[in-house]
Amino acid sequence: MALRRTDPDLARGIGLLSSAAIEQVRSEAWPDIRDADELHDFLLGTEIVPLEEARHWIVWSEELMATGRTVLVRWNPGDGSAQRSGYAATEPLDRVRSVFPDLEIEAPTGLPSGIRHRDENSPAEHAIGLIVQEWMEVVGPVTATTLARRIGLPTQIAKEALFALEASGNVLQGHFTPGGLPDTEVEWCDRRLLARSHRLTLANYGVRLNRSPQRTSSASCSVGNM
Repeated sequence: MALRRTDPDLARGIGLLSSAAIEQVRSEAWPDIRDADELHDFLLGTEIVPLEEARHWIVWSEELMATGRTVLVRWNPGDGSAQRSGYAATEPLDRVRSVFPDLEIEAPTGLPSGIRHRDENSPAEHAIGLIVQEWMEVVGPVTATTLARRIGLPTQIAKEALFALEASGNVLQGHFTPGGLPDTEVEWCDRRLLARSHRLTLANYGVRLNRSPQRTSSASCSVGNM
C-alpha cells in the first residue's frame, strides 16, 4: 500500500519549496471570476463563501440573488466567534443547512419548494468533507486554523475533515511554506497543488542554476577551449 503522507519537512533542506512557487500556485488556484455564471459555478463547488472572500464579486452576487440562483446566508461558526455572513448557491443549500443547522437565509425571490426544510438525509460529516475539499482545491498550503476561519467552521471540525481527506489521498500535511510558520503548526495542501508547487520550484531552481556565475564561467571556458 502506498503511503499517502508526504515528508513533513518539505520546507527545509533539500526539500525546500520556493515561496514564489507557492504564491504562484495560490494565485492560480484561486478563481479569476469574470461574470455571474462563473461565480455561480464557484459557489456550486465551495457551497458557501463568506462575504470577506467575495468582496470583489458583489455586483455578480447581487445579480445571482436577483435571479434566485444564490442567497445571502448567516451562520454561527460554533466556536464562540461572531456570526458570519456569506453567499451560497441555492442548489446545495440542503447540505449547507446540515453543516449549519441555525443557518439564516435571505432570499429576495424566495426559495424553491424542495429546499425549504433541512435535509435530514444529508450527513453533516459528508457535507463538511465536500466543503473543505473544494476549498482546499483553491487555497494552496494552509493551516487548519486559517482554513476554518476563512470558511467559518470550528477549527476542530476542519481538522477532522482534513484528516479524512488525507486518508483518502486528497490532501497532504507538512511544513510547506519556507519560514512561514512555527515548527509546531502543520500546513495542509491539496496534493495536486503541492505537486504543482514542486514542479515550479524545480523549474525556478533550474533557471537560477543556469544563470549562476559559476555555471556561466564554466560554459565560457568550454567555449574558449573549443
